[in-house]
Amino acid sequence: FVLLQKYREQYPCFNDDIQGTATIGLAGILAAMRVSGEELKSQRFFFYGAGEAAAGIAQLLVMALHKWHGLSIQEARSRCILYDSKGVVTKTRKDSGSLQPHKQDFAHEYSWEGGNSSEEPKTLFQAISSLKPTVLIGSATQPKAFTKEIVELMSELNERPVIFPLSNPTSKAECTFQEAFDWSKGKVVFASGSPFPPIKTTSGEDSGVEGATRTMHPAQANNAYIFPAVGHAAILTGATSIPDDLLLDVAKSLATMSSKQDLECGLLFPPLKRIKDVSIKLIASLCKEICRRGLATTADISGRSVEEWEKIIRDNSFTG
Repeated sequence: FVLLQKYREQYPCFNDDIQGTATIGLAGILAAMRVSGEELKSQRFFFYGAGEAAAGIAQLLVMALHKWHGLSIQEARSRCILYDSKGVVTKTRKDSGSLQPHKQDFAHEYSWEGGNSSEEPKTLFQAISSLKPTVLIGSATQPKAFTKEIVELMSELNERPVIFPLSNPTSKAECTFQEAFDWSKGKVVFASGSPFPPIKTTSGEDSGVEGATRTMHPAQANNAYIFPAVGHAAILTGATSIPDDLLLDVAKSLATMSSKQDLECGLLFPPLKRIKDVSIKLIASLCKEICRRGLATTADISGRSVEEWEKIIRDNSFTG
């Protein structure tokens, strides 16, 4: 965060761990809203893990809630709950005065349910039970942290619980797709940082139709959807900087690229086998937006349409 903030206005800087993860995380959440039929502004986000990756997603969510839905910055921040190795990040915690800078904006005051208001939850289960999130995101690299009890609790709290165990590698994932699917009785809207095998469902367990059989796929929140497009667009346009507003545009565009049929099978993102076409579309839309914002320095490109950008990029891409 320190280096990014220091140089981002001087050079076209992009930190994939922070901004790439944030963009793919937001895109996944937006796609999950297409599945659940709910609105982003109605969600409550719980981050298990409070490192820079989690804070990056939270910060981009705050910007989205503020710019798209009119929430104040403070109200938007209050929708994001961070949980680190010492528990829920709060203003009343003993170490609140020495929190890392990226955690400070998300240190809130809470009135705890089911007990004395001064007593903070001692476990992840207790925190989720009290704070009732709609979206649960894991980035703590603590395997099996999302237990059967936690997934069942999220399913009790939400008709379609959104659960994203984003930690890599697979051995560090907070839960597997099979676990999340089984424990939620097929209700989960899932994305992970690591790949998991698909699941064949039977007896209508995911559709409510007795005897139905189909394959459900785990969405993989892979930064490969994001950083090549951002970097390529910045180079093609000679972008002077890469503001977070551009990342909002990328996330929104990517979230619309899965068909209704893909979403019904769990694919919040287009299949990776289509990533070349996805990248071309994202690069083209980014190039157009960079020009519109006056950030481009490459000569004679400001009048190009998205379609023209797509053709140029496609014609100059390697094929194999």
